[in-house]
Amino acid sequence: MYRIEQTDAELLGTQAEIVYELTFDAAERHLLGIELEVTTRGEPCLEFVLPAWTPGSYKIREFSAHFTLLQAEDERGALLPVEWCEKHRFRVHCASAERVRLRALYYGNERSVRTTHVDRWHAFVMPSNCLPYVEGRQQELHHVVLRRIPAEWSTVTTALSPVEVHEHRYGAINYDILADSPIEVGSHTVLRCTIDGVVHELAIVSQEPVQSEWLPDAVGRLVPVVRDFWGGSLPYDRYVIIVHVAPGMFGGLEHARSQVLGVEEAAFREPAAAQRFLRLLAHELFHAWNGKRIRPRELGPFDYTREVYTPLLWLVEGVTSYYELLCAYWAGVLTQRELLQQLALDVERLAHTPGRFALSVRDSSLLAWVKLYAASPDGVNRFPSYYLKGELIAWLLDLWIVSHSEGKRRLRDGLLGLWERTRQRPHEGLTEEEVLHILQESTGVPLAGMLRQWLSERAELPYEEILKRVGLQLLWEHPQPTPQSLGDGIAIAPQLPPRFTGLSLRETPEGLLVEAVEDDSPAAHAGIAVGDELLALDGYRVRTRQQWERILAAAGAPLEVLAASNGRVYRTVLAPELERTARVLIRAEDAAQLQLLQAWLQPPLRAPESLPSAELPWDAGVSR
Repeated sequence: MYRIEQTDAELLGTQAEIVYELTFDAAERHLLGIELEVTTRGEPCLEFVLPAWTPGSYKIREFSAHFTLLQAEDERGALLPVEWCEKHRFRVHCASAERVRLRALYYGNERSVRTTHVDRWHAFVMPSNCLPYVEGRQQELHHVVLRRIPAEWSTVTTALSPVEVHEHRYGAINYDILADSPIEVGSHTVLRCTIDGVVHELAIVSQEPVQSEWLPDAVGRLVPVVRDFWGGSLPYDRYVIIVHVAPGMFGGLEHARSQVLGVEEAAFREPAAAQRFLRLLAHELFHAWNGKRIRPRELGPFDYTREVYTPLLWLVEGVTSYYELLCAYWAGVLTQRELLQQLALDVERLAHTPGRFALSVRDSSLLAWVKLYAASPDGVNRFPSYYLKGELIAWLLDLWIVSHSEGKRRLRDGLLGLWERTRQRPHEGLTEEEVLHILQESTGVPLAGMLRQWLSERAELPYEEILKRVGLQLLWEHPQPTPQSLGDGIAIAPQLPPRFTGLSLRETPEGLLVEAVEDDSPAAHAGIAVGDELLALDGYRVRTRQQWERILAAAGAPLEVLAASNGRVYRTVLAPELERTARVLIRAEDAAQLQLLQAWLQPPLRAPESLPSAELPWDAGVSR
């Protein structure tokens, strides 16, 4: 029976017949030592399996490529025969052995939130990468012992439960919980905040000083908001947040009792970057309910050796992306203006995804393994992200429920219905039809047919119709030049609005390269392709995006482009268009619509009147 829940008290003082020992003697060479001891129970052979993917990251990553099995031996040290059966599966012939001990190495040299990384400074161990399971014995207790830790590594942070208080021995009730519990070992900073008696540990892993003292207070504001959304209690007894700080990093991965984030150092001191950081943290925290516990039936129990297909990633990721914004707003991370600005920006982003007409969001979810997680440079034209379109579907669904229930119900009520079903049968995930049925029954609003249509069709979403019901308006407009002046009013050249070409560009030492071209855009009509190098625009040499955009903005007519493709130079004519930007405006026409807006924006577990109406009457716009 599938189980993802565990408390620290359950593991203290336990014994296990499956024990991993991790050693760090060659950490500077990115090598993790692994020894695995298993009692045989009289079996003539044992099969061991290495996962090929990590839950939450839908891509076959072939972790066995980095795993080297050195030897297998019995309790007396005698070598045992090993037979590889498949690329991720091997068999040990036990003979009369009572215990089998494997010795292996894992090469961990990829820095991300989902992969094991070991160097002279720290070790980040993702068990789902590097620790094989014993076939048929995944439901047993598993222990992990850390040995020969470098002297300068003073700290261990993990959601695995301590088995012995004064030793580095940790445990999981089953392999699924082990796989779901990353381990950070090093000299990182640990901060803590306690909410409802539950300790939230924050491990800050950085090779440069960061100003992280403010983070516990921010977490102390976010966690209660998410907790209240789900009914007022936390589903875990301890929670770990591991934050890796490195140039170019941004992303997160959810776990039942923890999350792993990757951010740049600016996330701790620059307001915009900090806001994005806290939204990411809220996203992964929301997953502790939606995604890890409330889950599609296909996502637990797992087959770790192959792709697992589900049409419900719009629920897991899209709905979570929507509530990432609302929870950040309710916690004071986003202002009301910024909330509507972000929703408007996301409407724009989907409008610049021609792939929304090529594939439904439901199929985008099913095909995540070969679409979102293996996207080609042409991906923007071939599929929509279930994060992005799923978020906007969740927004419209929320407004639909609010408007059809006269403000008495929200999408939250539907999610609470899913949560109640999950608590009744935690071992069993949800089917697609169950999700639609529970959302409709829990809100009392007829939505299943409409939602099924939004998920399955390749069409525009009905923004205008649904926003109007609650006193909102989606306005598309062409930005105008912005006057600029100095000192006492000395006018200088106005700031010109951007022009639309359909190009995504990347600066490289070699020049300005094309990363993506939207279908049916000016660039597509000009014959510009992915991988081309842009050399000159309107007779001017261009080497940076800033140069390119400045010349474009000043242009009033089609421009000649000089470009190179596959070693040969060509000329073409590019006719840029005026850029369109989206704005979400509050246009409540009467007290009834104002009440619906308040019902939508109110924090969880509070009455509508707790949100002052004075916050509402303004326009929110966003420019790209």
